[in-house]
Amino acid sequence: MKRIWIALAFIIFALSMGVFEYVYVKNTYEKCMDNIEKCYTYFSSNEYNKAYTECKYAEKTWNNSSKILSIFLVHSQLNDISKNIDELCDSAKNNDKKQFNTCYKTTKRQLLFVKKSELPDLENIL
Repeated sequence: MKRIWIALAFIIFALSMGVFEYVYVKNTYEKCMDNIEKCYTYFSSNEYNKAYTECKYAEKTWNNSSKILSIFLVHSQLNDISKNIDELCDSAKNNDKKQFNTCYKTTKRQLLFVKKSELPDLENIL
């Protein structure tokens, strides 16, 4: 009987860690995407200083979150997103529209991939 309770405790722990991971990844995605979208809006309306400030805030948010995300996710994905957010900030600072648009699209796609990879569906489990 004792073994059943121990096994049940492990199952509950595993399920709660899975829920925590999903919620944390989803919230991080939403925060970062919100900041990146604001950055894009500012950059599109030629408010480069506001775009740079918002991008730096997104970078700070991502760097703080990536410490915990590195427990759950593949490190190379996190590093690629960090590099792209950094490049996004540099292009906002330098007013480089072509590089900014490229980094914006790439970062957005990578963040969406990370979010979708954590959804509990059959494709991600197998």
